[in-house]
Amino acid sequence: MRSRRRDGFTVVELLVASAITLFALLALGGLFAQAGRTFQASAERSTSFQDVEGAVAVLRHDLALAGYPGPDRADDAEPFDAWTGGVTLRIERADASDRVTAYYLDDRYTASDDVERHRAAFERDADEGTLVRSLRTGGATYAGALLGDVGGFHVVDLVRADRSTIPVASFPTGGTVPDDVVGLRVRIERTDGRESTFVIATFNPQSVEVVDR
Repeated sequence: MRSRRRDGFTVVELLVASAITLFALLALGGLFAQAGRTFQASAERSTSFQDVEGAVAVLRHDLALAGYPGPDRADDAEPFDAWTGGVTLRIERADASDRVTAYYLDDRYTASDDVERHRAAFERDADEGTLVRSLRTGGATYAGALLGDVGGFHVVDLVRADRSTIPVASFPTGGTVPDDVVGLRVRIERTDGRESTFVIATFNPQSVEVVDR
């Protein structure tokens, strides 16, 4: 008597196939989850870096103008003598955060040869944890946050024309700063422990003052 041919799979075979499929799906799910976390972390780092770059762009703008005396000045220091005592760039040191102030004259939005005095200051707001820029011009002050989650803001070095550096932290308060400073090395510390350091050039002759806050 011939045996009957069976079509399909047994229960055991179906259970084994289901188990293999389940393990494969779990493995793929883990890979997709890890890829998603990696992508999210990468996107957050990219956004954070762009935020820092935006803040540094504003710093670069004001520090590049520091010491600008206005048009047709025979003596670059003349406009600042009575206004700031000759200082064009002031660095006020503190453990938590430094304060950097740039002084310059602006003739871009004025008529004829008139100029406006600008004082741009950068520091960390301890209450908000933000890097803040305040601009005083025309008797008014405009302030705004440039960057959030800031744990510290420091000028690390003064950069000289020969590319040598002067550490700001060890510089004597009220000491004579060389007149060939052409830039600052600035460090921004984030609350998550990350740090970003940038060299920012100045394009005008500088009279730099370093004091303690």
